[in-house]
Amino acid sequence: MNKWIILIATLMITLAFAVTIQTTVNNPIRNNILISSGLGIGILVGVWLFFKGNKPKVTQVKGQEFTPAE
Repeated sequence: MNKWIILIATLMITLAFAVTIQTTVNNPIRNNILISSGLGIGILVGVWLFFKGNKPKVTQVKGQEFTPAE
């Protein structure tokens, strides 16, 4: 997956988290806490995938390694 798509999705999740955290602080019921926690975990996963993504793939052809051109 393209790491820039992951970055944009993570930024959108961060925006949703910023909106819901205010509601959670004002009204800390179970559902609000679960939603805010899920969005927080989504942010962490998105950042991890962004920094992990798009490593060059090494392919073996007839016993030799090469990195395909993109």
